[in-house]
Parts: sequence; structure tokens; C-alpha cells
Amino acid sequence: MPEMQHYDYKAERKTAGVVLIGNFNALLFHPLWFLKHGVFGQDEMDDVLRRKDEMICAPGLTSFHTSHILVKVEDYRFEISALKEPFGTVIDACKKVFENLETIAITAMGINTTAHYKMPDLSTFHKLGDLLAPKERWSAFLGSDVSGDDRRGGLASLVMMRQKSDKKGSRSIKVERSRAFSLPAVGIFINCNDHYAFESTGGVGIDASEVMEILADNFSKTIDDFASFQNALFKDL
Repeated sequence: MPEMQHYDYKAERKTAGVVLIGNFNALLFHPLWFLKHGVFGQDEMDDVLRRKDEMICAPGLTSFHTSHILVKVEDYRFEISALKEPFGTVIDACKKVFENLETIAITAMGINTTAHYKMPDLSTFHKLGDLLAPKERWSAFLGSDVSGDDRRGGLASLVMMRQKSDKKGSRSIKVERSRAFSLPAVGIFINCNDHYAFESTGGVGIDASEVMEILADNFSKTIDDFASFQNALFKDL
């Protein structure tokens, strides 16, 4: 009997980024502000302008991206993400932004990663769903049609969360079917969030300068941890 070929589960599309919750003026964060303060160089600025049809600069929302970095700012939310590796560019850009805004109060931060994994076949896709959510517990809802590749029911989305020991945040992982692949290919989308809660009595939060120190101390480890968590999901498939 021929030996089964090992399938190497590698993310085909990955992102990593930072979300900050606080009071921001979205209109402030025009791409030219990033150029003026040295967050982006002229090459990055030219990259943004090549995508000007995708750029939004309006009251309450600024959104633009280069080939590598996405920026999205609302009046209560600041997001900056690396659309591909190396992910360290997020740290560099975020630190430069808040060197100029170090006293802005931040009430929460999230270090986020996303990844799309192509599955070797539909059977393996369903096998993973069965391992994560055994169908025996769902028979009253799904009925008996819960096996085979042509099944009509199964895992749509699953979230696991663990509170941090200091109870000032949590880590969560969401697993669901990826929309990045067209049939007959199928894949899994994994979204990981490392949430930090800084809100004090009265909802003041802490200075952005302090948040940047926490980010610098934890970003790389969080990315590595999430990669390990994701790899563990595919064990024994």
C-alpha cells in the first residue's frame, strides 16, 4: 500500500496589523500627513497616489494603502496593517505616527493576524470541521446529513477565546471557510486577535507613548504565538 503523501499546510495569504481605540480625527491622517512626518517616504507616497481611486479622505473616515501597508482611520479607531511580510513594517510605521501624537489617550489595542490556508481537498476540509466541532452535538439542528463531501451542513464559523491572567484583555481565534479560493478549491480562514484593555475608571485610557512600548514588547511574540496556534489546528489531519 503506498504511503500517504504529507501535505504541508502553509498560509497562502497573510496579514498582520494593529488596531487602536481612542479619540482620533480621521481627517488629520491624510496620506500627506504621513509623508510630512516621515512615516512614509516619497516612494510610498507615489504608491498611494497610484491607487488614488481606492483612497478615501472624508469626515469620519480616512482609508488608503500602498502595496504593503493599509491605513484605515475612523474617529474612534486607528488601524495599520501589513498586507504581506515582513510584518515588522507595522511597528516602524505605528511608532513614527505616534511619536507626533504621543499624548493621545488609547483605551484598547489589538494585535491581529489573518491567514488563508488552502486545503488539499474537500474531504480534508470537512475533516477539520468535524474535529473542531463534532457533529454529534448538533444532530438536532443539522439532522443526519452531516457526512460525506456533499453534505449540506457543517462548520461555518468557530471562535475560541482565552482571558489574560491580569483580566485586562484576551486572546481569540476565529476559524471559518475562506472566501479567497474558488471552487473546486476550498480553504480555511483564521483570524487571531490579541486584545489589550487600557480603559481605566472613567474611560480615560493611557498615553499612546506607553501603548507603543507595550506594542514593541509584544508584537513579535504575538505573531509567533499565533503561527504556532494555527499550525496546531492542522495536527493529525
